[in-house]
Order: sequence, then structure tokens, then C-alpha cells
Amino acid sequence: MPSPSDTAVTDPTGPAPDLAEALLTRGAQALVDDLVEAELAVAGTRTAMLASVEFTPMPELGEELPVDLRPELALARELARESLAEATRRGYTSGWKQFATWCVEHGASPLPAQPGIVAAYLAVLAVAVDERGDVLRDEEGRPLRGKVPGTVALRLQAINKAHEARGLPIPGKDPQVAAVLAGIRRTYGVRPEHQRVAIDLDRLRALLDAVDAPQVAALTANAIRLLGGRLGWTAGQMARLRWPDIRFGDDRVTLDAPATTARGQATVITVRRHRNPRLCLVTALAELHSRRRHNQEVIADPSGRPYTRQGLHKALLRLAAEVPGWRPGAGPVPDRQLLSCLPEPEQRTTKQLRDRALLLTGWSCALRRSNLTMLTWRDLTPEAGEWGLLVRRSKTDQTGANPHRHWLPLAGDDMPCPATALTAWHQEVTRLLGHDPRVHRPDQPVFCPIDRHGNVRVAAGGKLTSLSGEAINELVQDLAYAAGLAVRPTRIRGQRVYHQWGAHGLRAGFITEGLRDGKLTIEEVQQISGHKCLEVLLGYRREVNARANNPARKLFKPRPS
Repeated sequence: MPSPSDTAVTDPTGPAPDLAEALLTRGAQALVDDLVEAELAVAGTRTAMLASVEFTPMPELGEELPVDLRPELALARELARESLAEATRRGYTSGWKQFATWCVEHGASPLPAQPGIVAAYLAVLAVAVDERGDVLRDEEGRPLRGKVPGTVALRLQAINKAHEARGLPIPGKDPQVAAVLAGIRRTYGVRPEHQRVAIDLDRLRALLDAVDAPQVAALTANAIRLLGGRLGWTAGQMARLRWPDIRFGDDRVTLDAPATTARGQATVITVRRHRNPRLCLVTALAELHSRRRHNQEVIADPSGRPYTRQGLHKALLRLAAEVPGWRPGAGPVPDRQLLSCLPEPEQRTTKQLRDRALLLTGWSCALRRSNLTMLTWRDLTPEAGEWGLLVRRSKTDQTGANPHRHWLPLAGDDMPCPATALTAWHQEVTRLLGHDPRVHRPDQPVFCPIDRHGNVRVAAGGKLTSLSGEAINELVQDLAYAAGLAVRPTRIRGQRVYHQWGAHGLRAGFITEGLRDGKLTIEEVQQISGHKCLEVLLGYRREVNARANNPARKLFKPRPS
């Protein structure tokens, strides 16, 4: 860290240069530029000094201490810094730098800071101003909101911690500052205006469909060609086909075939399993049903939008172009010719396997994104096709005093399976590394970044890097957009603008789904989520079931005759 003496600034008490000579040799503008640059250097050095603070009390290294203890005390300082979580330190550092910079700009001391200075800073944060610094007001003359009250409180917390670490009076305890913060909360409210969308089961399925978009598209294209090529169906029949029209048996599928014309009659047909899996309509429809059963329409794109008759007709015309002498609706295509026209099965990529495992692990265990980031293969134990998962530390247990155990269960046929997804990801990581990470490198993170070529990112020493919490957030946002559930995420100066979808939606979604219509009890949800305060879960339940439990419904029910 540079000190003020490191900055080359002309000593005002020293001999002054010959101004006339300097003007002749360099020009007036060059001299002005030098003075401005020197002033900025001093200001920058001062800001850097003020911004570099600690937020925990540091063991002092006084001169009276034995020299041989200084390395140990330096280690003690390093450990003292670890008393705060990394994310907390980053938040405090960012908040403190902004406060220190504001103080320098206004000629005030940030450390120690006078209560009036802190109160003024909080007011500046809380109120919206224009480019000239004038307060913006609504039609009734009230100041418009700037930063949300929660952000203002976090900035004050950073200021308080910097003072507390040095044994200085804590500004937040001063009545002036406390009154301003209370006024901000009363004026603008403290409830968050933006809450993450809860990813319930239907939304989770939509995100998984977005992950598997190439496979869904390939399965759909295969079903179109088999319905048109084996059964001779028209585009209109396919467009009207719904999943309730299809009934699966052990070796056959029964379809309520829509009429070929507006005045025609629907028929019931049964198709037996074909000896060639690629030509088997039973297999094709069953695989598509496993991915798209939550849709009504059988033939739909990966985002769930049903194909139009025109789109289906074009798909059949492409098949006709590959089969000489055949046209849509003209009957079945010979197996040999049809087989040559069917696309090869699409295999999941490394990224798809990771994304499915991450979504299903986060959702089924109601994990925070920090839990997913810190998860290592040491924390996972396979047993009878399922996986035990140990959360060693969490937001509410940062010292790891009470580790929380979860299970990733095997799911039924009508549900996405967390255990199967994690098993597939474990097999893929084993293939990529050439060894089982649980056996040879259990400290490796479970979820790691993957580049566009499908390669995992390896840090120094051959260890995989961990997928960051922000990357998990962005993954959920990108999938929500791909699934047609959200607007496209945007960036300003390289940073993503706030988006209602995020990683926390996985945790909130599990709780929401569990409490909806009493699927799980409060105690069962708490066992998974690890909430220490039941009031939080009771609030979830009230909000989830508010519509169904609305007392006003009783007044509007039809009276018995």
C-alpha cells in the first residue's frame, strides 16, 4: 500500500521554479496538467489508505513483544480475518470504499466519522437525486427513493464494523444516525420489492426441458417422422394430438387418432413395439412423454409451444423430399427407407449433465447457492442408487458445528430423478478426469465451470475450480429465458441487471411446492430446509395457500338450495 510520501508532489516550502522559464519551455496548459495530476495522485493515495481497513479487531504487534513471536501474531491476524465469511468481507469492503470516497470528496474524515456525517451519507443514499444533485420529489413533495433501505442498512453496517474493529465509537449507535435510519425505513418500507421467483415443480420441469432442448427437439422430430412415415398421419392430426389421447401398455401404445378431416370420425389404433428400437413408435412416444408429460400437446418445441399445422406440414415435406414417390398422408413409408431418414439419438453433453444434476440437487435439498458452490465429492455418499449429501457449513452455521444431512432420492416415473442425475454427472466427471473423484480427489468441487468446448476448468495443481454462486445465478436466469419463462438477462458495464429469477428460487421453490396444499408438513419442510425460525416457514405457507384459504371465499360460495 503506498504512503503519502510515495507520491511525487512538489514541496510548497521548497525553492519555486522560474515560472516564466517554465511557461516558455512547456506552456501554461502543461503546467496546469501537472498540478491537476499531482492533486489527483494525492487524493487517490488518500482514498486508497482510507479504503484499506479491517472489519475485525486485529491482534497488535507492539514493539514490546518478543521478535520471535511476530510471525505467530501475523498468523493470528490472518486467522482473525477469517472470522468473517468471504462474501461478508467483500460486502463490507465495497460499502466502506464508497463511504470513504464520499468523505474524501466532501472534505470529511471517514475514520473516525462524526455521527452527523454518517447521517448525511445515509440520507444521500436513500433519496434519489438528479445529475445536479437536486433531490427528486413526487407530486406530493415527498423525496423519491434511491437505494433500498436494506442496502442503506448494509452500508451503515460496514461503517460500524470499521469503527468497532479499532475500538472507536460506533456511529450506528448514535441517536442521530439511528433516527435517520428509522426514518428511511418508515418512509420507504423494508419489505423487498423484488423477490426471487419460487421455482416450483412445474417451473423446475420447464428449466430441465430447457437444459435438454437439443434432445427434446430430436425426440420431437423423430416422433413427427414416425407418425407420418409409419402411420401415414397428416399435419392436422398431429397438431390435434394430446397426451390424454395416448395410453401406454407393456409392449404397445393405444392412440385416439384424430379425424383426418373436419367431418371425419376419430379412430382408436394400437401400435405394437417394433423390433428395431429406432423404428419403434412406442419407444419414441414414451421417451417424449417422459420429458414433456406436463404439456397438453404432444408435438411442441423445447419451450412448450405447440407446433402449428404449417410447421408440421413443412416437416413432413422434408421427409417426402428424402423418400422418392411418397407424399404426406399417402400411407406408410417402407421401414428400410424410413430408417435412413431418422436422426441419430442425441446424447447429453457434459454441460447438460452438470446442469441437470445442479438443478435437481439444489431443488430437492433446498440448498442455497453457497452450499452448491462449497459442495465437494467428500460430502457425497452413494447408497442403493441414491446419494447422501452432507452440508458441512451454511449461512446459519458458518462454523460447521451442526452439519446437515440430506438424501437425493430415486424418483418415480412421473418425476425428474435427482439421484439418477447426480449419478450421471459423477460418471461423466470420472470419465473426464480418468479417475473417481470420490476416491482419488475427494476435495474436488462437485460442480465446476465448463467451457464452450465441453472441457472442465482445472486450476493449479490439477484441482477443479468451483462454480461460483454468481455463475449458478446466471445459469438459472439463462435457462428461465430459454424456457420462455422470463425476459432476456441484460448487462450494464459488465454487470447483470437485477433479475427476478435466480439460484435462491430453487430453495424457495422446494419450500413452496412442499407447503402447497399440505403436501408436506411444516416439520418435514424444516427438516430439509434447515430453517431455525418456524415463523419464516409459516409465512411461506400463508403466502402459498393464501388464495385457497381466503376467508372471503366462504361468503361467496353458492348457497345450498
